[in-house]
Amino acid sequence: MGALEDSRQCKSFMNAFEYAQRGTGIRSILGRLKFLHRDKNWWEACKEVTDYADKHVDLALVRLSRRKKNGQSRRESDRIRLVDEMAHDTQDRVTLRSHIISVFSPAHDGAATVLTNVVFHLARHPKVWDRLKKEIESTKHHLLTYELLNSYQYLEWVLKETHRLTTIATTNQRQCVRTTILPFGGGPDGKAPLYVSKGDLVEINYRAMGRDKSFWGSDVDHFKPERWETVRPGWQYTPFGGGPRFCPGMRLVFTESAYVLVTLLRKFDGIENRDPEIEWKEEFRLTVQSRNGCLVALSPKGL
Repeated sequence: MGALEDSRQCKSFMNAFEYAQRGTGIRSILGRLKFLHRDKNWWEACKEVTDYADKHVDLALVRLSRRKKNGQSRRESDRIRLVDEMAHDTQDRVTLRSHIISVFSPAHDGAATVLTNVVFHLARHPKVWDRLKKEIESTKHHLLTYELLNSYQYLEWVLKETHRLTTIATTNQRQCVRTTILPFGGGPDGKAPLYVSKGDLVEINYRAMGRDKSFWGSDVDHFKPERWETVRPGWQYTPFGGGPRFCPGMRLVFTESAYVLVTLLRKFDGIENRDPEIEWKEEFRLTVQSRNGCLVALSPKGL
């Protein structure tokens, strides 16, 4: 996109992508009534996004064809492009376009949304900020490596609690490809077997899972990173999915979020909420983000 050299170069695409996400979210909510969504601008935004993706798919196929013609293979020093790697498996343009858009959709602002949410909570919980700052204080002169970021236990609790209380995705769906019986999920208590017919949709509600009082306790609506000292969730906590199809961007989002947070904590002593809205309120797109963003003040060291 050229965003690192000039952020204006990708402004049109990013505006179109955001608009396309909003419309897709609306259509997802409408389900079979999505025909009621007749926004001409949404179609135009989708076309701009797919045209952009198609351009990079065509470039990938040209590179692949050139390498095959010359009998070349990728050198270790060559830049690795995800679309080039996928092109080895399929040369179908629509499939490749769908793949790169599906990768970009949740990943382009995942860390930004998480950071917005975690700073939102920290501004309202100064004791959490202070404990987090104390944890990283002893390593304030160390280089921020992947290993160091993973060594901060309380930081991990803060990020996990942020995902639990204000998850990026609220729901996920899977369509049953053949009639089967799930081992549990039926009955008043959800512990009986559940019959699922071919074609049925099974929906996972991440928000409900993260606020289940029977597992998390009566203080489920409170931001409390300390709960992670003792809680050991399994399928009760899956903000990035689970099993073989969990989100491959999970560690990337954690690392980027941790890096920015530790950098902020090293440079600033205090944090203050400047948002008149106390409660977190969502804005729904294809993913979920804070409707008001994150309005805070950070106090530099020495003030």
